This record gives sequence, structure tokens and C-alpha cells, in this order.
Amino acid sequence: MDLKPFIRLYSEKSKTAKVKFRLNIERKRLYITTDVSVDANLWDNKRGHLKAKAVMSYEDRTSITNSIENWKSWIRSSILAMLDRNIELTSENLSEEINRLRYADKNSVKKNDGFFDLMDKWMDEVKVSPGRQRHYKALKNILSRYQAYKRISRPRFDLTTKALNSDLLLEVEAYILDEGEIAENMPELYEGRAFNPRSQNYASGQMRILRAFTHWLQLKKIITDNPFEEFSIKEEIYGTPIYISIEERNKLYNYDFSFNRAIETQRDVFVFQCLIGCRVSDLMALTKNSVINGAVEYIAGKTKDNLPITIRVPLNDTAQDILYKYRGYPGEKLLPFISATKYNKAIKQAFTIAKLDRIVIVLNPVTRLPEQKPLYQVVSSHTARKTFIGNLYNKVKDPDLIASMSGHVEGSKAFKRYRAIEEDVKKELVNMLE
Repeated sequence: MDLKPFIRLYSEKSKTAKVKFRLNIERKRLYITTDVSVDANLWDNKRGHLKAKAVMSYEDRTSITNSIENWKSWIRSSILAMLDRNIELTSENLSEEINRLRYADKNSVKKNDGFFDLMDKWMDEVKVSPGRQRHYKALKNILSRYQAYKRISRPRFDLTTKALNSDLLLEVEAYILDEGEIAENMPELYEGRAFNPRSQNYASGQMRILRAFTHWLQLKKIITDNPFEEFSIKEEIYGTPIYISIEERNKLYNYDFSFNRAIETQRDVFVFQCLIGCRVSDLMALTKNSVINGAVEYIAGKTKDNLPITIRVPLNDTAQDILYKYRGYPGEKLLPFISATKYNKAIKQAFTIAKLDRIVIVLNPVTRLPEQKPLYQVVSSHTARKTFIGNLYNKVKDPDLIASMSGHVEGSKAFKRYRAIEEDVKKELVNMLE
């Protein structure tokens, strides 16, 4: 059974369209119209999915992709049920069977479900990485605390889907930003819990997740209007990515840490990460079987459900030396990994001891103002990923080639931030004008 999603615009003024399915079965051609709306400019009709280079948030892409997959499952199950019951295969009958299947399940989403019950069903249904799921749960916890906070002045306040509008979204965003100060002034409500100051980037990220949830609510017919039509999510602002030079990486790698084996080990792990450029979550998931014919191969956990592409990064001599050094490490793990938190702490300690204290300019995420800090204060596991990408870009200047090894999808906004072109590269370009 070949299920081909496609869209059709019925007027030149139309910008969005419902995804449809065309299928051939028993010498009949059937058509099904879904409730999934997509921007026509972001859709690849030839391949039947969102364009790989479509610029959109991860949450929106995931939501649309998962919804289309759900429709495929409903169509297949409905056709099998119709064949079992000898129901004539027509587009109209198939649509009725799909609706019966979608809404007959006692566990299906219902309009009278509570707000947080709906969030739980949404999180169970969407297919995202464990890291992304933690962000979703963090938003749910924030909204639960917001509800408790609102009940101080309005005892009967409940967060409901009916209450979702632009005014509420403004309140939620303000609460996310101010929760630390609110908790400090009302310790009895938060049981003494403290929160670090939050940045606008963090708030914008949480609002994007909330937008994905409301999109799902629309798909499930729980709400009809999009509350985000009159609410604009503020753009996330990032400073120039900070990464270390090859010389600094070599200085760290050659520093004698024999007096502290624990830091030496995590230093080696960090240098290895600088040489393969993966995310720390993927780094910690690597096993001895991940090394194949002189290269590390893995599928990035962040995109494995929507874009399960195998990433292959050849290992240079330094990377192979590090693996050889720990060849006797017991277990299946590739290297002696510790927790992400302890790993980041060890990285800062190693940089401090090695006197890697170059002053760098970073953007304060809360004030959005530039600040000067020594390198050892700002390094983290993600610095290794930036180092891999930044140094390669300065050598090759081919974003597609580098992205094939870093695991960024085509058109990734995140990847563009890594392209901090150094002064030497700028001089090289200007000299071309001579």
C-alpha cells in the first residue's frame, strides 16, 4: 500500500494547505484529506514531506511530521478493518472509518481532559529525544507552578485550554522570566526552592514548546483558534560562538596532568570530543562498536526519530591515540565517561590548571549585554563541538561538508551561529579583490 502525502493549493493567494493522501488499492484510487496544515513554501510535493532545508522550529517540524505519521497509521489500520468487514473501499467510507478509529479509543484525547492531562498525552504521543522530553516536562512543571502562583490572588484559577489567548501567553512568558524573583519573595509557596535568573532565550525556547503543544491541541480539535497568532515569540539572540584554537587544544592535550588522573581522563575525553564534534549526549552513548574502519559512526540522538542519518567521522592520529590509551577500559563504553555535570566541572578545572585564560567576549544571556571573561570560566562540553566546527570551517569553508560530520540538518539556524569567520579568513577574502 503506497501512501503518498501531497498538498494542493486552490488559489494563488493561498499560503497554507491541508496535507492529503493518495493511495491505490484494489484498482481503486482513494483520496484522504487530513487536518494537518502546512506552509506550501515549506513542503516538498515530489518527496511527500517537509523540505529538508525548510526554516522552522524543531518543535513545529516534529509536530507536523508526527501528525502525518499518525495519519499513515490510521489509514493502514482502517483499510485492514474495512477489508475484514467487507466494507466497500471508497474515499468517503475510508474517511468515516478513520474518524471512527481516531475517536473510538477510550484513551483518545477528549475536550474535557484537563490541561495537564492533555500535556501528558501530548508528551506520550510525540516522538522526540530524551533531552527534548526533559524540556517538555520542565515546561509542564513551570506551568503547574504558575497555576499555583495565580491561585494566591484567584483561588479558583485553573489553567485550561479555553483560557489560552495572547494575554495569557504574555503572563506565562513574564512568569518564566520572573520566577526566580517570585520564589525569593514567596519562599513558603516554593518550599524554599531557588531558581537561577532566566534569560529571554530560555523563555523564548519554552514558549516555542508551548506553541508546539497548542498546535497539537488544534490537530486534536481541542481548540479551534491559534493563540499564537497574536503573540510574537521574541527572537533568540546568541553571541559569537566561543571555541578554542588548535594551538590551545594541543596545549591542553600536552599538559602533564599525571598528578590528577581523574582530570587527565576527562581532559582526554574533551580533546576526543573536539576531534569528532558530537553532542555530549551522543558522546556518552558511544560504545566500542561505534568505531568502524577507522571512524566513529553514530546516529544523533536529537534527530534520530525524524532524520535518522548515520554520521561518520574519520579518526585522526590524536583521536586514535586517545582510544588506544583507554583500550583496556572495562565495559562497552568507548571512553571512561562520567556524568555531564561532573564532566563540565572537570573541563573547567583542566583549563584553569593549564592556564588557558584568554579573555573572550560572551553575551550575558540574562542582560543580553557583552561581558569579558577568561576562557576557563566559559568552557563546557559544548565548547568541544564548537571547536570541531569552528576550526574545520576556517580550513574548509564548506558548511555542507562540515554539517555532514557534525549532524546538523540542512539549513540549521544553530549551525549558522558556529560560522564565526576569523580575521585571517576575512583578510584572505579581501585580498581576492587585489
